Amino acid sequence: MRSSIIPIEVKSGASGSLKSLHQFMGTKDAPLAVKIDTKLPSVQHLNTVIQENKQRKQIRYDLLSLPLYLVEQLETIVAGCLIEKLHDLELNALADRRNDQPEIEVTEVTLDGL
Repeated sequence: MRSSIIPIEVKSGASGSLKSLHQFMGTKDAPLAVKIDTKLPSVQHLNTVIQENKQRKQIRYDLLSLPLYLVEQLETIVAGCLIEKLHDLELNALADRRNDQPEIEVTEVTLDGL
């Protein structure tokens, strides 16, 4: 996978709309975004709509949420997520070639043990 910028948003509380992060992800080709907050570690597969040039644009991306105490491990965790994402893309390409769709769709994964 080519070198990419991974956007990181830091939230002081549990709530927030992530509007600026959505806008960034809609204009850049980043494979993953990171949110640092007070919640447990997780990966969310987001599907949302943004405004771009007065038009609605649907965007999809993976959001890795980490608590502040895991920032030191950020590089390792992001590398693992990118490897898993590449593996998923390869599996989907194989399924498409077989004219078959994957049976399992994960919308949120908790990263236990971190």
